[in-house]
Amino acid sequence: MHHIATPEGFGDYLWSLAAVGRYAQRMSRTLAIDGRGSFCLEPVQDIGGVPVICDEKINAPEGA
Repeated sequence: MHHIATPEGFGDYLWSLAAVGRYAQRMSRTLAIDGRGSFCLEPVQDIGGVPVICDEKINAPEGA
């Protein structure tokens, strides 16, 4: 699982998310999105076929 640091601006955040999303897709990885405190994100299962964790599971131990 890869984590990205959140840039200050929302546009920067989306740009970074697109870049790591492409990386996750190429590497067959799960994308972990932690938007707590910065914006509201509805939980989704995938973005463009890339598996996503973006809810409280982000804090759960691996395999839980």
